[in-house]
Amino acid sequence: MQPDKYTDLVKQLEDEELESCINAEQYIQLLAAYLYQDDLSNAKYLWKRIPQSTKTGNKELEKLYTLCLALKNNNTADFFKAISFNWSPAIKDLMTDLEEKIRQDVFTLVGKSYTYIYESKLMELTALPQDRLRQTCESMEWKMEQDAQQQTLVVPQVKVKAEPINTPSEDLLYTLTEFVSFLEN
Repeated sequence: MQPDKYTDLVKQLEDEELESCINAEQYIQLLAAYLYQDDLSNAKYLWKRIPQSTKTGNKELEKLYTLCLALKNNNTADFFKAISFNWSPAIKDLMTDLEEKIRQDVFTLVGKSYTYIYESKLMELTALPQDRLRQTCESMEWKMEQDAQQQTLVVPQVKVKAEPINTPSEDLLYTLTEFVSFLEN
């Protein structure tokens, strides 16, 4: 997923909001795009700017604000419960992208932070059924093991990126030596 995927949409909707009053569907799109961009402060301020008459009775706006609160509180379980909603066609793709982005963020965080995690806890954090969770873990080359109580443990494997050896200190030393030689002569 591209981090700037919805930047143009946000810019367009913000410009429209400044120029004139926008409708409920545009507020919904803007709020959803802010959530995708993890711009929770702008999402919060947008929520405060939306006229009360537009908010009243609009289930989609209320669900988006629930998602905003779940993300703000780092509560992925509530996030995944709230995102399973029948979204309008205007934001259906955006919400699918948001769900996958947050799920990938959870896997990344677990991979960096845990030496192991119970499968049931990871299922709760990612809202994935067991078979799909196992497929995802296998694709990331994470191991599955049994503990003494026969509960399944997921063991994230840290992937070491092979980076070229960079010797800027040697280059800097060479440049400094050349400079000192120049000054001495």
